[in-house]
Amino acid sequence: MKNFYWKDFHTLITKILAYGQFLGEMTQTNENTKKNNFFPNFKPGFAFDLPFDEALKYFRSLDITTPDKFYENVKNYSGIAFTISKITSEKTLSAVKKEFAKNLAKTLDPQKLKEKIRTIAEKRGETKLSHFHLQTIVQTNLQTAFSKGNYLKLRENKKPFWQYIAIDDNRTTPLCASLDMKVFQSDDPFWDTYYPPNHFNCRSTVV
Repeated sequence: MKNFYWKDFHTLITKILAYGQFLGEMTQTNENTKKNNFFPNFKPGFAFDLPFDEALKYFRSLDITTPDKFYENVKNYSGIAFTISKITSEKTLSAVKKEFAKNLAKTLDPQKLKEKIRTIAEKRGETKLSHFHLQTIVQTNLQTAFSKGNYLKLRENKKPFWQYIAIDDNRTTPLCASLDMKVFQSDDPFWDTYYPPNHFNCRSTVV
């Protein structure tokens, strides 16, 4: 892949995290939060079924940094640091990161992971995390790790053609629906722009 730059990928991830933080804060202040189930059944993307060693190695390589430091210097921290908005202690972030690594190393259970993160944060006196915020934390970080692992695995296997795979349900965006099943050469400029994730909460992958 000639023109694919991971810095661009990580810039997108940073935007997703920031947007997720904004939506999470809105949800917490919404009187109808408990009535509005934004994620009735968490169905992770296709790539989540594949425990790539590359995904785990990538995630473990991330440094811990607090949100204020991360967002003050996004360009330097994107792609090399792990942070979660509203969690201010590096010790808490480290404990949460360990739980993510455990999930990546074993069969994934996003629901249990969310509860683990909630418990860790509450025991350490952190700000209470809403359901929506926890959902954003889990899905964004897992998708980031698996997208990175998937990309490295595809490059390692030297497949000449890659196929875009979207999750086909009532939450699929028009963009991902239009790209579903599309096939392009691995070095096609298409992937420079559309290698997933392509938007907040994107569940698409490439095979």
